[in-house]
Amino acid sequence: MIKWSLALSLLLSLKGFCYPSPHAEEFLVRRALSFWQEEEYPCAQSQMAAYFKAFPHGSFADTFHTLLGKLALKEERYEEALTHLRSDCTERWEALYRLERYQELYDQISPLDIAADPNSKFYYAEASLHLKHLTEALQHFEELEENPRFGLHTLIARAEIFEQLGEKKLAAKLFLQAAQQSKKPDSLSFHAATLLYESEPQEATNLFQQVARSISPFAPDAAIIWLKELANEKRWSDIAKERQLWLDTLEGSDWALASLYLGLIHFKNSDYLEASHDLSKALHQGIPKSLEPVALRAMLRSAAELGDPESAEMSFSLLSERLLSETEESSYLLAKSYQRAGLFERALHLFAQLDPSNERAFLERISLHLEMSNWRLAQAEIDQFLDLHRGSSKRKEILELAVDVALQNPKELEPLTSSLQRALLHGLCEKQAPLLAETYLLQGNYFAALGVLGEMKAPDPSLVARCYIESGQPPEKWLAWAERAETIDLSIENQVIFAHYLGNKRDLRAPALLEKLIAKGRRLGEEEMLSLAKICAELGKPHLVEKWVMLLKELESNKTSSAELFLADALSKSGDKKRAQECYQRLEREADLRIAYAAKLMRARAARNLKALQELGAQKTIEYEPLHLEAALDAAELAAAKVPEKKRSKELLKELLEVQEAFTDRSDSWSKGYHSLREKLPEQDRVYQSYMRYVEARIALLEGDERGREALKALVESAVTPYLVEKAQEGVR
Repeated sequence: MIKWSLALSLLLSLKGFCYPSPHAEEFLVRRALSFWQEEEYPCAQSQMAAYFKAFPHGSFADTFHTLLGKLALKEERYEEALTHLRSDCTERWEALYRLERYQELYDQISPLDIAADPNSKFYYAEASLHLKHLTEALQHFEELEENPRFGLHTLIARAEIFEQLGEKKLAAKLFLQAAQQSKKPDSLSFHAATLLYESEPQEATNLFQQVARSISPFAPDAAIIWLKELANEKRWSDIAKERQLWLDTLEGSDWALASLYLGLIHFKNSDYLEASHDLSKALHQGIPKSLEPVALRAMLRSAAELGDPESAEMSFSLLSERLLSETEESSYLLAKSYQRAGLFERALHLFAQLDPSNERAFLERISLHLEMSNWRLAQAEIDQFLDLHRGSSKRKEILELAVDVALQNPKELEPLTSSLQRALLHGLCEKQAPLLAETYLLQGNYFAALGVLGEMKAPDPSLVARCYIESGQPPEKWLAWAERAETIDLSIENQVIFAHYLGNKRDLRAPALLEKLIAKGRRLGEEEMLSLAKICAELGKPHLVEKWVMLLKELESNKTSSAELFLADALSKSGDKKRAQECYQRLEREADLRIAYAAKLMRARAARNLKALQELGAQKTIEYEPLHLEAALDAAELAAAKVPEKKRSKELLKELLEVQEAFTDRSDSWSKGYHSLREKLPEQDRVYQSYMRYVEARIALLEGDERGREALKALVESAVTPYLVEKAQEGVR
């Protein structure tokens, strides 16, 4: 890059430059450059402003804008720099990079810039990384690996990309390589350790230990993880050794924090006595206010487990002062400490004061009454629990307990169960069987309930479905029964499953159920909403898809674009070609390339646009397959259809051979990257292999080899994608 002083010298040495009138262009140029050379920038800027006003299209306008842009960039006034740097130059890209305007940066750098200048390649790679174009970013960062200016940054960027791709081991390896080159390696080593924590725990622990012994800001975090790992491995002697190290070294709040953590380790390992001692020391020394509730909760629970009412009462008092919202939970634990200490009456009194919606309090009261042999009171508590907690997960357990309690006082047993059981032993009539099955179902005796229903000629389908659902059976067990039922009450999760089932069978009840689910949409996850939108699209119900799109938009979901793609498909299927094309055209501008490519493919298909299909096929990226493969195949068939019918087979063979060559070629860097990523993306590789088998089979059949027909039949059976099944069936015919 030419230094500014040299540039200014050249500008000031213009031949024939004589003293002009004050308003002449040369006068303003000379004064501006003189001030600039003397680094009197405010004066120079004033002269340049006057020049712009007098000569907006003057011959020095671009030069002055460039100088001002570089000065603004140097002084970190990036927005101002952009107003002056008019051409796409390195300085402009630096300003865009500093402003985090990655999309503009990505759009402005051309392939020629990337090829000519490593700086361009760096900024383009950074923009690609921030826009989640990970494959593209990785390719360019790898090309910068040997560049001494970007080498360290390239290592870190590649590590971040592999981390986002789920390649944690490879990412950790690169972070560690970067740490060896960095002046501050501890942050990189720490991050590498977190990535290796699950797959290589021993190596990760060694790294945490290394960072913990350093003086970096990451040492405390590494120390906590290291100590936790020692606790998980039950290396108690090591913990004792390192415990002394921390407590001897740390002071004040740090010492208190170490005591807190050590106490929590004891608590986690159910060593409640030691936990209580350490936590008490931590609170006495003084830990941050935000952590006091953590220590007090653990102390209170430890006291409850130890049956230590005195310690529990102290913790309860302090916790109640700080967190009124936790009084319910604290009271429960205090009552547990009384219970374990044998102070049953005090425990009962405190449990009775808790919120009736607190299931655990009910269960503890029942347990205490049973322990004290208060059968009548236990039965009353059970009846109240069953009345108040009809949807409780403990209902089955309590129903069984109710029978056990009732057996302690046989004279007060409910007659229904025993009479129905006697009826079962002597053979049931149709009217009694459903009632007995319902009783068994309420008690959680699903096997017995199904046995009764199995003996019936026409069992109630909804009752059979409920048995399977409540016993935790997979959907395939109950879906057919639910389909036969006139009405059935399902949870929202099971409604979603049922909607998919009816939709796949094209059942006429599916749209009505999907309409109901839209009203409950906010209770669903975004993935479930998207899957239901897809079902609506497959049913050809664009008005329902549109409702899911609106709901996802209201939630500002990143699934909205995918749902809009389903909407476009539904509009196309229903004959509303105009709206479908508008929707596809809008989606082509999406930042998510999978959505953009899919929309482009569908629009090109509808318009039979050979050029667009060919372009999309040529932009092959393994992450987005089979979009590019399908575009290439559609382009081949469309090209063949344009020649006379007698020549079509020959033309199609030629086109398919070109597709085969394009998608198997490894000669250029783009193709090499395409194929190298297949190994890391097994699902995309499976799709790729299936599509290439289809191409080979069609080529074989066109060349007269009947083995190609058998290969196509096999592809129909494999059903990798609907498109491939359809194409294989066409090839067989």
